[in-house]
Amino acid sequence: MSIATTASTTASSSIPLECAVRRCATLLAKLERWAASPAPVLLLGERGSGKTTLAAWLRARSPYSRAELDPWPVVVCGQFQANPQLAQSELFGHVKGAFTGASKDRVGMLEQVDGDSLFLDEIADIDRATQRSLVAAVEGRGFRRLGDNQIRHSKFRLICATNRPLEQLRGGVLDEDFLDRIAVFILRVPALRECREDLPGAWVRVLSRVAARAGLTESAVEELGGDHDVLALLAEHPLPGNFRDLERAAHHLVSTMLVNATREQRKQAVHEGLNLGDAGVLHRLDVAQLRAQLPLEAGGYEVRVESYRRGWLRAALEYANDNKARAAAALGMSPSTFKSQLEKLRSD
Repeated sequence: MSIATTASTTASSSIPLECAVRRCATLLAKLERWAASPAPVLLLGERGSGKTTLAAWLRARSPYSRAELDPWPVVVCGQFQANPQLAQSELFGHVKGAFTGASKDRVGMLEQVDGDSLFLDEIADIDRATQRSLVAAVEGRGFRRLGDNQIRHSKFRLICATNRPLEQLRGGVLDEDFLDRIAVFILRVPALRECREDLPGAWVRVLSRVAARAGLTESAVEELGGDHDVLALLAEHPLPGNFRDLERAAHHLVSTMLVNATREQRKQAVHEGLNLGDAGVLHRLDVAQLRAQLPLEAGGYEVRVESYRRGWLRAALEYANDNKARAAAALGMSPSTFKSQLEKLRSD
């Protein structure tokens, strides 16, 4: 049984929700040009910026799309971090007895998507051995199921996505040869905060979708979507989760309409919805706790900042299972900078 998730393709031939605003005009033009090519595409963008939707849109416009493969499988590579063997079983398949628990033969995703597109999300989390095997498959040299010597072939179009910047991918997160193969076409998906002028339109579309699920009328949606106080809140927020932040805020706002809340209560609901995300917790820190430590002794500020920096370095190493390249990427710094910071930490 596959552990891939799925992406709905029922509306993918039209402009998807996340791409129906001006910010995506250039993106869609590029995808339109690339659609007929079998060459791999790499989508770069923050979480919630619409990468999966764009991948489905590209697939729907390309010859690498089979109607019978709907919903379209999406492989989230982050689930393989603790077990690289699972990645190879999922992608290439295995034969009975290939490893403990392999009780029967299994067809991998590459065989399943023959004639279609394969979408690998969170591609930066896939292990090096699997990367090398994928290079061979993409180049047409074939692949083997785990435990099998037979070389198999699949004609598929590879689409990958990650929230890591390209500099980090080149800095050691991905094997250089693998990156060269998957990044023939590169599309950077902008964050919502980079396109503030398009935010009202994006908000109305997200809100309409959420409101429709709750059974609200179109007139109610128009009233909510045009609320200037709410739009001001959205415009001031960094929206680190992009469309996910909008959707969460929309759910909070719609809930107030179901109980006839006041306008102020609606505004507060949106505020709460937005601040459940990173911007409300991580970016703000806990000011009350910091204030309680004041006044500091001489040199106390530097000591606390240094302690905080050390904590981030240790947390990154734990997060990456002591893989320094991944730890550096998790902190948004180059491997060389991380190495020097780590050496300083260990020498102190």
